Amino acid sequence: MTTTLLLQASDIHDSAHWYWRLHDADHAFLADHTVALDPADWRYEALLDLYGYLERRVAPDKRQTEETRLLAELGAWLGEQVLGPIAPALMNHAPVTVRVQMLDDTPAAAGLCYLPLELAYAGGKPLAVQEVSLVGRFTFRPSNRKCRAPAGCWSTPGGRRRPICCGNGGGGRRLSY
Repeated sequence: MTTTLLLQASDIHDSAHWYWRLHDADHAFLADHTVALDPADWRYEALLDLYGYLERRVAPDKRQTEETRLLAELGAWLGEQVLGPIAPALMNHAPVTVRVQMLDDTPAAAGLCYLPLELAYAGGKPLAVQEVSLVGRFTFRPSNRKCRAPAGCWSTPGGRRRPICCGNGGGGRRLSY
């Protein structure tokens, strides 16, 4: 039987600083994490524009090998820095559907909708291949045009096709795990 959990982002100061809180279906606390990322880290740049980063940094003749290596490094960093103790808590509840909810109505919160959280590692593997599905849920007012579409809709940031918020690893361009 699949469990449903709620992962809420609040106190979103910018794209490098926010607070996660994980609850079960009965709103019992499971884990939390204060995110404080270093904008000078290459993984932060990759996090904000993964497809663009890979296009700029990976030579076409080494695409498979280099993308695989970079995604593994980014995934490990996402698990440690972006999700922290939440990543193993998600894995411990697998199979699980995680509703990701942005509680703030700010441009910074809208930007978090695009983070590739499904690539985060727990136990040495991406969450996406461990029966952890992340599904977006938003509380934005209709005036916020960036993220008012229902979860699962497609957006085209920078002309690239990408599912809004977090998917289960199946949207847009197929990435190597």
